[in-house]
Amino acid sequence: MENYSISMNNKTDGSQSDTADYIQMPIFGLIILLTNFYTIIILSQKTFRNKKFNWLTMNICFASFTFSVIEIFSIVIRLIDVSKTMVSCRVLGFIIDQPVCYIMYSHCVTSFCRFLSIRYPRKLFFRSNYWLVGNIIFSIILSTILALPFLFTDGFACTSMNGNNSFMKFYSLLSTMFLPILIIILCNIVILCFVRKSTRRIQDLNQNAPHRLNKRDMYLYKIFMLTFFIFTLGWLPIFIEQMFFNGQSQLPTISTNVIQVLPAVSLLADTILIIYSDSSTRNLIVRTCQCRS
Repeated sequence: MENYSISMNNKTDGSQSDTADYIQMPIFGLIILLTNFYTIIILSQKTFRNKKFNWLTMNICFASFTFSVIEIFSIVIRLIDVSKTMVSCRVLGFIIDQPVCYIMYSHCVTSFCRFLSIRYPRKLFFRSNYWLVGNIIFSIILSTILALPFLFTDGFACTSMNGNNSFMKFYSLLSTMFLPILIIILCNIVILCFVRKSTRRIQDLNQNAPHRLNKRDMYLYKIFMLTFFIFTLGWLPIFIEQMFFNGQSQLPTISTNVIQVLPAVSLLADTILIIYSDSSTRNLIVRTCQCRS
């Protein structure tokens, strides 16, 4: 396999790439600390370990941890001048795209499992260990399969691509961005519709409980909209840049740096949202801080 120099930004100006790299490294480092912190809390508390869906959340954290480690590794490679090393850009493209797909589809699996558990609350199989572990393994296998084309075709990590491989650009945008977002949106819409129907039925039976149920609806709406906003804001711009602003057509340096940093920022925000939305973990952290103070 032919080896090429690697440039995640596909730019000739190294300084603008270095600026984004130096900003991203501490962000990815913080993501690694937070994901490990959350995982340790879940594994150290028996009550948290017994909650089945915490394992799906840890799957997302592990995906974020993996991506952050690989990104730090790839940044270090770029900063020490990879053109002098024997690193295939196709291999690097694969090992970067796989954890990105893993992050996206781990969110898809979580949304899908929550949908089935809410839609079919009496089906114990959808809450069993076999079902949850199977879905976690499925998200890893699927993300690996979807990233395989980067091993055989020049993708975003190859400077030899020069903006000519339209198939890989559209494939990356579809498999890594549009498809998982579509799955997440559909699952959350179905969940919200089902919850609202259940809310109306309960309100008809008990007129004294509307306030509590409305708060539950609003909480689901906020989590859904915030998750969608983080995904879109963080990841869509960089895919658009790779598709339309390569080769002769380039964005200004500041815009490119912002776009390159956005995925790291969105992943950090997503990690914080995961920890904050878990009320049990949030309350444990608050109690621990209060005791120490």
